[in-house]
Amino acid sequence: MIILAACLLAMDALPHLRKLVWPIIAVGSMSLTAYVLHIIGICFLGGGSGLCVLVGFIVAVSTFAVLCLRATGDRWKR
Repeated sequence: MIILAACLLAMDALPHLRKLVWPIIAVGSMSLTAYVLHIIGICFLGGGSGLCVLVGFIVAVSTFAVLCLRATGDRWKR
């Protein structure tokens, strides 16, 4: 709870930091979609456990979330 509160305070105190963490905010606002894409990705990749799979998933979901939110409108962006 303390870490979450600190992150929220940091976003309010440092608005320019929001641009840096925008992909994380985008994925967080679409968390259920990210979970479903993760399960689908595991099914297609056969449950690979390498670092490349992890990095690939992070890049793919972050890109998808940012593009999806930009296409539907940035209503979470202050």
